[in-house]
Amino acid sequence: MRVVLLTHGGADLVIDRLARLDGVDLAGVFVETATSPERTFIEKLKRSVKYDGWAATAGKLVKRPANGIAETADLTRQAAARHGIPITEVSNYHAEDSITLLRTVRADLGVIFGTNIIKESVFSIPKLGSINLHQGHAPFYRGGPPVFWELFNGENEVGLTAHFVAPQVDTGDIVMQAKVALEYDGA
Repeated sequence: MRVVLLTHGGADLVIDRLARLDGVDLAGVFVETATSPERTFIEKLKRSVKYDGWAATAGKLVKRPANGIAETADLTRQAAARHGIPITEVSNYHAEDSITLLRTVRADLGVIFGTNIIKESVFSIPKLGSINLHQGHAPFYRGGPPVFWELFNGENEVGLTAHFVAPQVDTGDIVMQAKVALEYDGA
């Protein structure tokens, strides 16, 4: 089975696991480099004040943030290289040139890990559709960030869901689920 992985990065463990599965040909890894919508400086400033307040926003302006996206993309590149899997960087999965590139892989199945919402024009390209590796207990915790809401709601465990991708966010048929118990250190 030819599989293509779509991610923003941080997929090194997923690549390692998929590459070792019998009968799976991980035919390519696509990394979307534009991880958030383009916003002007003023829009970013207003958004930061809205969500983080004035003090935190001022702190962001003073210190330079770490580039966590680049670090996780590097781990993804390294894992792909270890297994000889081609990696393709695209700025936007939904751009026509990206869709054309995805079609050239001729994948049977898409695996989606750690991306923004993927539209049907992309997730339906593989013959069998795509599976999303969702960090939340669907259907109760859909969208993002599900783990935050599980913690906020005082759950004793967080969920992990693998499901087929459908037009509505995190509503496709569930392939498998697991829950991981939360253990607090008492601090």
